[in-house]
Amino acid sequence: MPAGMPDANALGRACAHLAGTASFELLPGATDQIPELARLLPVGTRIFVPHLPGPPLGNGVPTLAALRAAGFEPVAHVAARRIASRSEFGSFMEAASTAGVREILALGGDLDPPAGPFKEAADLLAADMILGTGIRAVHFGAYPDAHPRITVAALAASMQRKFDLAARLGIAAWIVTQFSFEPENVAALARRMPAGSQVRLGIAGPCAVTTLMRYARLCGVGNSLRAVANLRHRCAATGRERGPDGQPRGPGRRPRHERGERRRPWPACLYLRRRAKGGGLALGDVAATRGPLASRTDLGQCLAPT
Repeated sequence: MPAGMPDANALGRACAHLAGTASFELLPGATDQIPELARLLPVGTRIFVPHLPGPPLGNGVPTLAALRAAGFEPVAHVAARRIASRSEFGSFMEAASTAGVREILALGGDLDPPAGPFKEAADLLAADMILGTGIRAVHFGAYPDAHPRITVAALAASMQRKFDLAARLGIAAWIVTQFSFEPENVAALARRMPAGSQVRLGIAGPCAVTTLMRYARLCGVGNSLRAVANLRHRCAATGRERGPDGQPRGPGRRPRHERGERRRPWPACLYLRRRAKGGGLALGDVAATRGPLASRTDLGQCLAPT
């Protein structure tokens, strides 16, 4: 076992904890999937409902209400730059409150120019239109691979402003990251976040590598996308040739070191899924307390329950 990694039992407990606190995403209108989610997931699991480009903000309210009725904790995405007016935002918050929404994910959105008066997520809180709606927590987006158009310094200042506004409103503030293929980038991001903040690590769900790469481009995960391009064939081969115990699979397959091959680093999403094999850690955002991350091997320690 590499130096610095927790023992197998501790890592197993950490993965079980993470799997039990994972959150998931459900598209607006996909209410037919809720019974299956209710069968698979614990009561109270957070289910995020995205605010997609095109439809109005209120399009997701029926799905949010159905999730609450099924015993989940619905979290509404609110993309500031896609909101046409203050009245649209106010009407949505009123409807979401009636639907039982107690948490939102406040995002800037990618529309340029903005559709209305809100230019960034902080503007949603500064408008004071959340007061009296029953919202008790707000999640903010963060970018391990940096933002394609906003500097790291500007993002840090904006995050601090959002945390200050949330404190003024008396609501909890949490962080949800974009998914990444580079654990070092996740580690650096966690160190930059406001002291005491909780970071929820975004992990890509299981899908074809080509699909994963397409979403990575859409989500701005360009810097670490090169790592996936280099790893895609090696990761696929590793999955075929090794079982859960790490032993070679299939006839004639010798261990990697005997074939003179050097193991390459795993991207963050595959690394976590491999360590958690059998524990259900496959989709969603995984809760992780901000800690002294320094390397890929430290990621397992950071994710241990505290």
